[in-house]
Amino acid sequence: MPKTSKSKNKSKKSKKRKGKKSKVNWRVKALFGTDSTKYDKVTQQMKNFVSMSRQTSPVFHLQMDLVKDIRSYIQTRIQDCSVEMVGATAAFLALDDSPVEILFSQKTHLVEPTSQSGYEIIEAIEACPCVEQVKVEFKDSNRQKIFISFIYNTYLRKFRVQLFADDVGLLYTTYLFRSYSELDERFHFVVITAKEWALQHEILISKGGLLSEHALTIMVIFYFQIGLDNPIFHSLQVDDPEKFSSDLSNIPKWRVKKFKESFPVIRTNKCGLGDLFAGFINFYANFNFEKFEINIRVGKLAPRVLKNANYLSKRIVVREPFDDKITTNYITSIDNLEKITQAFKTAYTVIENELSTETLLTF
Repeated sequence: MPKTSKSKNKSKKSKKRKGKKSKVNWRVKALFGTDSTKYDKVTQQMKNFVSMSRQTSPVFHLQMDLVKDIRSYIQTRIQDCSVEMVGATAAFLALDDSPVEILFSQKTHLVEPTSQSGYEIIEAIEACPCVEQVKVEFKDSNRQKIFISFIYNTYLRKFRVQLFADDVGLLYTTYLFRSYSELDERFHFVVITAKEWALQHEILISKGGLLSEHALTIMVIFYFQIGLDNPIFHSLQVDDPEKFSSDLSNIPKWRVKKFKESFPVIRTNKCGLGDLFAGFINFYANFNFEKFEINIRVGKLAPRVLKNANYLSKRIVVREPFDDKITTNYITSIDNLEKITQAFKTAYTVIENELSTETLLTF
């Protein structure tokens, strides 16, 4: 039976639709890597799980309103101060349930939460009707860095908040992480997916002697620097030491970055998201934590140097990018080290054998 004119028009339209669809698919493929591999299913799951920009997330807008609210209460009581969002949330590398980190600084002098100015901050925070459970906590095991933690309860949900006073290192680490994010959008996807994966497998518990979100972000950057045949990142601190100074004493205290700097994107690595995530899992499944440190400031594999018994007790050494301190100094148990490495090894076996690929985040 010959085709009618209607059926011809239908077939033409369907061809047009198919052509458009393939064009869109090509653009998405070009954005996240052009190589078609066995990890394409993983790539699709990552794209389904992670939104491209947290700026469009309703949670992020609630977090921005939270910071504005806290800022207004503090600035009505304390003059010449700055209250800014920092950390993973400001760098768009946080999970929705991650604590919102805020940096408080004064123009005239440094502030410690235990000083008179510190008590004024606490009073200002407690005056906010949405705030609950205000308390002072210690950021590190040496009990030197103190922060104020509290719950901010909106009518939609509760947020954990951490307010730091004059932590310049946190400010510049935020700037550094955001800069890496701007270099390549795949970094955002791998970090968020890695955090959710680690959370589900109960190795993202810093207070339990396991990994922190901060340490895991550094581990992803390090993998992008040295874990690929064709690296995606070089060390920004090596390439541009003036902009990313490793000497905190040279950083003006009253210099809150707005993250507007742009960086030229020069991409030669075409790996897809699935390939990068599988490579990240494999890299740390086989990483020798007993012999090597993770240091993104130098951007190369550095051997662990025998220093003292305290240093040797650290099962995983992840260096802070500016002050060179060990951010994983709480990982001292061999059992916890084995739990972390085993989680990586099990996940890589699952990915390689294409088991449970429909549920990427439930390895």
